[in-house]
Amino acid sequence: MRATYRRGAYMTLVLAEQRWLRLSSFTAFYFAQGVPIGLIAAILPWLSQRGVSEVDIAWYATVVALPWAFKLLAGPFMDRFTAPAMGFRRPWALAAQAGLVAAFVALAATAPAAHEMVVLMAFGFLVNTFAATQDVAVDGMAIDILPEDERGRANAFMAFGQTLGVAAFTAVCGFLLVRFGVGGAAVACGFTVGVIFALVSVVRERAGEKLMPWSEGRPALVERMQSVRFREILRDLLRVLFLPMSLLLVLVEFLARVRDGIAIVVFPVIAVQELGFDAQSYAAFDAVTGLIAAVIGVA
Repeated sequence: MRATYRRGAYMTLVLAEQRWLRLSSFTAFYFAQGVPIGLIAAILPWLSQRGVSEVDIAWYATVVALPWAFKLLAGPFMDRFTAPAMGFRRPWALAAQAGLVAAFVALAATAPAAHEMVVLMAFGFLVNTFAATQDVAVDGMAIDILPEDERGRANAFMAFGQTLGVAAFTAVCGFLLVRFGVGGAAVACGFTVGVIFALVSVVRERAGEKLMPWSEGRPALVERMQSVRFREILRDLLRVLFLPMSLLLVLVEFLARVRDGIAIVVFPVIAVQELGFDAQSYAAFDAVTGLIAAVIGVA
């Protein structure tokens, strides 16, 4: 695929036209989603090492995970309210990543201690709200942009990107939490997501679209600019959700998440309190095992 040029303009990066850009961009987007997950994973053993009770750790994990449960409603909302001149999902991805960077900056400035659980929960909830919003936006963008014969490979790269982000920032944040506290870990996370935000800000979904609200451009797919009521979108979603196969998949995913929920809380507590790990070494162990699993999965 070739890059798109206009007279008097710089080369434009267009996802719909450049295969290398699609694969690298979606991998980077998913890496960004792994950053806050890695931070949360590193915070749990850090809390345990600082004497926070198992009950409080469980409540923390529950509260910060809640935004991911509302992804089902985010998709229809994005379908109804968008800025097509900038692409159909890219504006939401931009907004989510900007919010994620702002949340990390605020967390770094506040730098709550381990005993300030309410503050930690509030920031964890806020960070994951933006992370979950970005997840929905990027998934929608991928479905829109990726050719059907490219989706399998792209999905593997995207899953690897997220796992790499989780692994890298579980290890990095485990190190930074011990030495510099929550503030230091948040600075590293905010900087990394900010770099990826800069990538999103210079990449278009389709040729001719705006990069920013104030720049020149026009909607590339005029036929999709139709007014659809949110109620109609939600009705169609519920109709699909209650199909037998959909209900089966929801049940399977629910059971898998029950397992994950138990493991996320119990494993770091056992590792720190019973097996003699410190927060940094457990975070590194968790990161390495996750990365090995990701490499095996891609291979």
